[in-house]
Amino acid sequence: MQSYQNTTEIRGLLKKCTYSIDEVSGWLVVNSDLYEIVNNKFKCSCSEPLCNCYRKVKLTKENELFYNIYCELEELIELHTNEQYAAEELNKYSKIKHDKQKVKAWILGNKRFACWDLFSFLIKYFEESENNIIVAYYDFRIFINRECFKNIIDLKLLFDQLYYVERVCPEKEEQIDAKLKLLKETKYYYYVPTMPDT
Repeated sequence: MQSYQNTTEIRGLLKKCTYSIDEVSGWLVVNSDLYEIVNNKFKCSCSEPLCNCYRKVKLTKENELFYNIYCELEELIELHTNEQYAAEELNKYSKIKHDKQKVKAWILGNKRFACWDLFSFLIKYFEESENNIIVAYYDFRIFINRECFKNIIDLKLLFDQLYYVERVCPEKEEQIDAKLKLLKETKYYYYVPTMPDT
């Protein structure tokens, strides 16, 4: 991935190809100094970069785009650190899948990761029709090879099938219903706004 310069270059870059997780990591490293500069401008007195307070400096559309894309990619890279864990858990499941009690224990053991850490992962980043992980900000898209997150995706799909569909842990149904309700109420999952004019 190239370093950031302007909206036109970013638009061309994002639609260029599908990137690997290593290329994304490299792009973050190359642009870390620029991120710190923009981040310091974007922060306000409450130290929350994305709050609604008055910003110290009004960012240009290009800098705001860069800032948000950088944060999204950084979050995805952090999530990717769980890929090995997911592989180990899938391997563990393959050995106990015929034992209902052990499967139940496996589900409960992965509940925090699959229900909370991966709560919005598939909906936010993954579109089956594209067969890629997609990082989006307004009408901009970065495509990342799905294979980089294969184990995380497989674990999430398996967990959701067992926990939400088959309800292997029926005593947790109230919590399931509450989370599904929250999911329906979180409208941004289904809404892709257009870039505002400057």
